Amino acid sequence: MASVKDSPNRCGPAPQEAGQKKPIARSKITRWRIGVLIGVHVLFALHLAHWKATGKTMTPLEPSEAMEFSKRSVINAGFIFFALMILSTLIFGRFFCGWACHLVFVQDLCASLMKRLGITPRPLRSRSLALVPFLAAFYLFIWPFIERTWLGVLHTNSTLQLETSKFWATFPGLMIGILTFVFAGGVVVYLLGSKGFCTYGCPYGAFFSIADRVAPARIRVNDDCGSCGHCTVSCTSNVAVAFEVKKYGMVVDPDCLKTLDCVSVCPNDALSVGFGKPSIAVSGKQKRRPRFTFGYELLITLGFSAAFFTFRGLYGRIPFLMALAVGSTLAFLLLRGVQLFTQPRVSIAPFDLKLNGRLTRAGKGFAVFGFALMLFCGHSAWIRTMDFMSKRAYAPLIPVRTEWFTAARPELTPEIKAAANLVIERSTRVLDAGFFETPRCRVERAWASMILGDTQTFSTDMAVAASLAPDDVNTVVEPAHNLRAQGLVAESLPLYLEGARRDLDEVQTMKFLLDAAGQAGQIQVAIDHLEEQVAKRSWDSDAFEHLAIGQMMARRPVEALESFEKALAKAPEASRQQRLTVQVARLHMEAGRPTMAEEVLQAGRIRLPEDTHIIYVLAQVLYTNEKIDAAIDILDQGLLIEPQNETLQSLRKQIGTHAGRQPSFK
Repeated sequence: MASVKDSPNRCGPAPQEAGQKKPIARSKITRWRIGVLIGVHVLFALHLAHWKATGKTMTPLEPSEAMEFSKRSVINAGFIFFALMILSTLIFGRFFCGWACHLVFVQDLCASLMKRLGITPRPLRSRSLALVPFLAAFYLFIWPFIERTWLGVLHTNSTLQLETSKFWATFPGLMIGILTFVFAGGVVVYLLGSKGFCTYGCPYGAFFSIADRVAPARIRVNDDCGSCGHCTVSCTSNVAVAFEVKKYGMVVDPDCLKTLDCVSVCPNDALSVGFGKPSIAVSGKQKRRPRFTFGYELLITLGFSAAFFTFRGLYGRIPFLMALAVGSTLAFLLLRGVQLFTQPRVSIAPFDLKLNGRLTRAGKGFAVFGFALMLFCGHSAWIRTMDFMSKRAYAPLIPVRTEWFTAARPELTPEIKAAANLVIERSTRVLDAGFFETPRCRVERAWASMILGDTQTFSTDMAVAASLAPDDVNTVVEPAHNLRAQGLVAESLPLYLEGARRDLDEVQTMKFLLDAAGQAGQIQVAIDHLEEQVAKRSWDSDAFEHLAIGQMMARRPVEALESFEKALAKAPEASRQQRLTVQVARLHMEAGRPTMAEEVLQAGRIRLPEDTHIIYVLAQVLYTNEKIDAAIDILDQGLLIEPQNETLQSLRKQIGTHAGRQPSFK
């Protein structure tokens, strides 16, 4: 946390220098803000618990979810939430960041613990790193639009998706999540200052920072200000509050997160939140003096870039936000490492690494640590490069993999075989030399081996990949396809079952499971799994439909009809409603209940009044029930919808002739 003494823009003397005996008060607002932040986490826990209990819930209220709109034009709860937060920031400033962001909570907690240990991290004040949030925001939210436009796949029609059964799909695993908080909330705060990730990493904060500049609600000052500097000392956002309110009458820094600590500690109650001129309308704003020369800024830029591209996706584990935190951390350490050779005094609070031009014991330890870290980063960069090259070599094999277990399997040309050999060579380097496994390289080597006829390596590598990626479906379903292709249907069944358990929403896996179970004469295995699924996910229309198919395969039509009816009641899509309506009606007809079949189809017409297939089947049922006039009338209605429908025309002519009536059309 910056002190008044450290600030380049002081407003009056620090309390100690002015001889002021009154200590800086503790912020009364902090406990309220902590309470709100705890409440945010409680709500998140309830959201998670609802998903665990029902299998389906509202899509996550996370700004990161808004990327689905950039990538696929999907409007989810996260997108709506992010948009509302930006709109609120346009009016009230960055209150969301200070009062509702879980990462701010972690940063504040770490900063508080460090303060208790006597460590007050100093803000880095790097101009180049300050651009990172804006570049990250551009990459995450703007670049997908540009890329889709360039490729000609930008769709103007948006899809509304407010519910999901894959609540955790876009979040990292537990260990990576903890490491992300450790780096972004702890290490970055220690090295780069309080709210370090907000300043040098957060892509969402970039939007809030821009919006804050036009917000009329700001922290403003009245004539009671005594220039004591308490506000600046208490600010955990590293804002020179005292200087700004004296010079501009308000806080203009967009990094102000509106924690209101400055308002709370002011001994004269001179600060308050008020509406008025936004900061963008303030002319002549004074910028902080650069702390680093151009050379040092270039060094920071190169260090961050190298670290970010090295560690993002390393071993298939490190996500984007964690890579930003790691990049900022390593850029800082590189800066301090170079300064050991160029500066007479270098420190990382609370340690002095170099004094009077000589390394201290801590400095020597830092030098050894830096050398070891440099070796680790170099090794990681080599692994990442080999990983990238393996991925490039694997690209020609993707179409072969897609069609491998179908009749459309492509011919294995010499070029394909050469690419497979190259994939094996490069992926093996990554797997043998890496400190950790890379699941994708396992899969790539497995398929390259399969293409070259080595089914044993395929099975072994896919089994390892399946254990490393417990949510991945293909790593178990594709080996099941391989066993089934060899005639080992019964042996493939456990793998299909595991694939169905890994992703309960994957309809194709359910079909594979039913087919294999039926072929192996073990259809009850599939039925048992689907019964477990519908018991946990009572809303899952797909599961009920596939359960019904399994019950039909087991020759249990009464149970199948009940499952089909439940599937129909829960089906969201029109195409599935049509299919299930017709299926339920046919089962009623087969059971000798034509009246029930008619009722089902009439209800289907109400749901889908423009669906001519339902009209066609309903006319057949009416005709079977000897309701000739009703059948003709319903067909005439269908022909008004699709006058050129030959199927309707043929049935209309057949029924009309049978009834002694001529068709009413030419």
